[in-house]
Parts: sequence; C-alpha cells; structure tokens
Amino acid sequence: MLVAQRIKALLEVKNASKVLYQNAKQQKNYVKALEYHELYKQTDDAIFNIDKAKSITNLETQTEIARKEQEIALLNKNKALLEKDNELQKIENERQRNAKLALEKQAEADRLAALARQEKDQRKQDSLRTLAQEKQLEADGLKAKEQQLKAESKARQLEILKTKKEQQLQQTLLYLSLGSLLVMMVFVYFIYRSRQKISQQHRRIRQQAKELQQVNEELVQQQDEITTANESLELTNQRLYQTASMLKSSIHSAKKIQTAILPRVEKMDKLLQHYFVLYRPKDVVSGDFYWIDEVEGRVILIVADCTGHGVEGAFMILIASTLLEKIINVWQITQPSEILTRLHQGIEKILQ
Repeated sequence: MLVAQRIKALLEVKNASKVLYQNAKQQKNYVKALEYHELYKQTDDAIFNIDKAKSITNLETQTEIARKEQEIALLNKNKALLEKDNELQKIENERQRNAKLALEKQAEADRLAALARQEKDQRKQDSLRTLAQEKQLEADGLKAKEQQLKAESKARQLEILKTKKEQQLQQTLLYLSLGSLLVMMVFVYFIYRSRQKISQQHRRIRQQAKELQQVNEELVQQQDEITTANESLELTNQRLYQTASMLKSSIHSAKKIQTAILPRVEKMDKLLQHYFVLYRPKDVVSGDFYWIDEVEGRVILIVADCTGHGVEGAFMILIASTLLEKIINVWQITQPSEILTRLHQGIEKILQ
C-alpha cells in the first residue's frame, strides 16, 4: 500500500485500506481500524472529487460544442432564408413584368379587333382580325404565365414561412439544450456538495445514501428525457398542424375561384328549361367543368373533362374556360368542330 501511496494510485490505496480496515476490525485492533477507515474515506472522497471534476469539465465542453453547433445551424437557416427571399423577389418581379406585358398585349388585341370591325375592306379586315387574334393569344399566354408565377410565388412564401418556423424551433431547441446542460451541471455540483457532507457519517449510511443518489440520478435523467421527447413531439405536431391548415386554406380558396368560373344558376335557368347538374369532384378542386352561353340566338353548352385531377386539373379549367370565352363570345365561333380545333390550338400554344 505504501508503494500505491507514493505513486498516487488512489484506487489501489482505497481497496487496500478497505481490506486492512476489515482485518483490523476482526482482530479488534480498533486504533488501526480507525486509521485505515479514515484513509479509506479520504481516498474515496478524493476519487469522487476527481471524477466529478471530470464530469463538470465534460459537461462544460459538451455545452460549448452544442452551442456552437446550434449557432452554425441557425446561421445556415438564416442564409437559406435570405436565398429564398431573393428567389421570391425575382419571381415577383417577373410576375409583375408578365402582368404588365399581358395588359399591353390585351390592349393591342382589343385595338386591332376594333379596327377590324370598322374596316370595310374584307382583306384588311381579315388581316386585322388575324393580328388581333395573335395579340390575344400572346396576352392569354402572358396571363397564364403570370398565374403560374403567382402560384410559384405563393409556394415560395410557404417555404419561407416553413423555414422561419424551423428557425424558431432551432432556437427553442438551443435554449432547451443549454438549459438542460446547465441543470445537469448544477445537479452534479449538488451531488458533489452532498457527498462532502455524507463522507463524515458512517460507512453504511454513506453507501445507502450513494445508492439512493444514483437511483435519483437515473430517475431525473429518465424524466428529463421523457419531458424533452414530449416537448419535441408537441412542437412537431404544432408545425404539422399549421402546415396542413395553410394547405387546406389554399385549396379551399382555389375551390372558390373555380366555383366562380362555373355558370351561375340564374344563367342556367334563363337558357335552359328542364335540366339538372350533377357535379361531384373527386378532390376539393376538380378537372371537370361545364360552360354555357347564348350566341346569335343559339345556346352553346359544353361539358368538359380536363387532363388531371385536383390542383393541376383546376389550372387546366382556368385556361380552357378563358379560351372558350374568347373562341365563342369574341370570335363568334359556334361550330363544335371549329371550337374544338381552336381550343386545341390555344392550349398547345399556351403550354409550349
């Protein structure tokens, strides 16, 4: 044991002093037993202090590492958010340019159509009408492009909102992790102070207190883990619920727009005597629609099924309904075959 003391092998000194204490106690050499027992307690406390000092140092290191990692993650989130904001601004600028060009093309088409109606020369009238149709198609294409950019802008806004929510969650997790590590450091320090006081008592009481403390540590750690898991799950559920609510609201807004495109009941009652409408979309928004109007005393009724369901079908309805209004009401085309031909040409031109 003397060699172990010289080289400061604390664990060996502790084990040896315990054995010598038990032997001296059996031999009823209480003076030596007390000496070895005190040495055992001192060595045990020294080992405990070294272990706890290492634990505190490790916790401090883990706290700093966690803080740096969270800061890096937040910086990355900020960078991503800035990039998305720049992309959104570009999309919005392009959408505004398209909207302005669409208005200019529409105005040019209306002007040429008015000139064609005033022109008496048939050749000039046909030429002006053709130019008006080309300008109208260009205007419709720009309008469709503007709608597409508007939808993309809305999607970017949702992405930015989602990134901001994630950033807030990241900050909350940073505070939670730092707080948890701080609590653990305080808890370790409390154990250290308690151990110093308990070391003055009887060996059996010390052992029982140590075992009880270990059980308490495990229970507190398990409780902290359960609490952290519950908080994380709650935050995730809230984020999913908010995202689902936003998507649902957007889809219902699209349904209102689609419903507004369909013929009103008053118009159907005026143009038809006996009829019924069975319209049951598969999703909230549909790719099917119907269209009716009266041109030169003839009632034109169209029931159409666009390619796709849901949101993609709804976009096709917007395009098809706009083209039908122009083909039938503007160009005064009433032959079904010619209507289908013009509709096919218009959609091909828009979707190039």
